[in-house]
Amino acid sequence: APGLVPLVLPYPTLHPSVVYLSHLINPFISQASHTERKKRNRTFIDPVTEVPRLEEWFKENSHPSHTQVSRYTVLLNKLPYRSKFPKLEEKNIQFWFKNRRAKCKRINNS
Repeated sequence: APGLVPLVLPYPTLHPSVVYLSHLINPFISQASHTERKKRNRTFIDPVTEVPRLEEWFKENSHPSHTQVSRYTVLLNKLPYRSKFPKLEEKNIQFWFKNRRAKCKRINNS
């Protein structure tokens, strides 16, 4: 047909879908994106001073309100342990409760 250009694949032996996805496994691309990623710092919660308090609060209420989470965050940040380490944020406490609920569910289902 006039005006149509034949499609020439760079790798004639490979299926077109493989050629299409080959850019995803290019080591130069993945290496570049790997170096650009910022490593996430994990928040450490002290098992001696902070976890027992969190467990106590969890027994009282496994789904604390935003106000309670804010109060817990302030109380934990006032502990002597926290003066040497980064302050906890409310999201850290929310995640702790979320993970603790998941642990509870996992234990109950087994």
